Amino acid sequence: MEKSIKMLFDAFQATFAVSTQMRPDGGALLTLRNGEEIVTRRVVSAAQLADEKRMYWFINAVRRDLALEAGSLPVDVVGTLRRLQERGLPSYMAG
Repeated sequence: MEKSIKMLFDAFQATFAVSTQMRPDGGALLTLRNGEEIVTRRVVSAAQLADEKRMYWFINAVRRDLALEAGSLPVDVVGTLRRLQERGLPSYMAG
């Protein structure tokens, strides 16, 4: 879990003041601030904290949503990203 919290700080601390608060259900509340202004608050589930792949998706979803709110991501890209997430990337096995 410490690794997952570190991933959150590493992903956002260059741009935002990052804080986390553990929840009774094993999840965490992520808060990103720009000075005194709260930019976003997100709940990270215990399942996401326990799985590095889920943390990767969570971090990318937060980045995407922040970019969308800032107007720097075309709306049609959001649909494409969601479809890719649902489908997943193909894997190729030798043999």
